[in-house]
Amino acid sequence: MLNDWAFYFITDDKLTKKDPIQDTLAAIKGGAKVVQFRSKLSDGTVLYEKAMQMRTITKEAGVDLIINDRVDIALAVNADGVHLGPEDLPCSVARLLFPDGIIGVSVGSAEEAQQAIYDGASYLAAGAIYDTTTKADAGAGVGPGLVEEIRSITDMHLTTIGGITLNNLPNVLAAGADSACAISATVAADDVTAAVKDFEEAIRSGRRVK
Repeated sequence: MLNDWAFYFITDDKLTKKDPIQDTLAAIKGGAKVVQFRSKLSDGTVLYEKAMQMRTITKEAGVDLIINDRVDIALAVNADGVHLGPEDLPCSVARLLFPDGIIGVSVGSAEEAQQAIYDGASYLAAGAIYDTTTKADAGAGVGPGLVEEIRSITDMHLTTIGGITLNNLPNVLAAGADSACAISATVAADDVTAAVKDFEEAIRSGRRVK
């Protein structure tokens, strides 16, 4: 169901040195197989138009498009899936609306992971693993132990987020992560393509064999 994800690329309106569209093209060139369109645009029409652009780009490249937060936008642009946080539509409800879509859920404990699985999640995003300034409400980093806890209860695809760099990535992979997000380290880089390529290669070579 997932398109062989390794590095999980997420756009960011504020950190980008260009724009999310250009960043996405660069990330795909760097080897990313999944792009999450995360935007704080309040204008629904503009958000839809941007998401449509993202859908065109990702579809042509054979890359999965995940829309952050907004199930309605994901459905409207025929995205591959949606990612939900604790303040978004419950996963169980999103699954009713999006029966065949990919639904990711942010989790901060094994209990939350178990609930997300029960509610119909397709993949889990554990974090924040390390301290991060990218997301103000992410809380303090909990360390790769969270990855180990979640991995002990499920073989579901597990991505990780929060302060991840090439230096600490091996610890996250050793704990059992299937993929990883690193927003600041890629979107804010001078060369997004090169940054994504570095993560993509490191994850593919460093993941433990299941």
